Amino acid sequence: MSEDDGLYDDLEVDPRHSTSSKLLPQSFASPKKQRSTGTPAAAEVVPERPRSLAEEVSYLQEKVNLLETENENLQRNMGTLYRTAVAELARKDAEITRLQQEIADRS
Repeated sequence: MSEDDGLYDDLEVDPRHSTSSKLLPQSFASPKKQRSTGTPAAAEVVPERPRSLAEEVSYLQEKVNLLETENENLQRNMGTLYRTAVAELARKDAEITRLQQEIADRS
């Protein structure tokens, strides 16, 4: 894996700007987190409605930018996870082969 495959690069994102928590229904939210913070569930948070068309355009552009950023992060993470899984399978296959050879050499 190369250094630019940083699995955790997107974790520096301010959680208040993360869109994933806003898109999940309340049933998907962690009950422990809801109780400990005392804040309403993400599904209950309603953003303030824009007052004019210009504000609505600005609001929607910001939301699109946030979703595009999150999409890029998710795609990068999925790619990194896939490459990690392939490498792990190759490592385990090599270990199995080595152990089989070790057993064969003892016989």
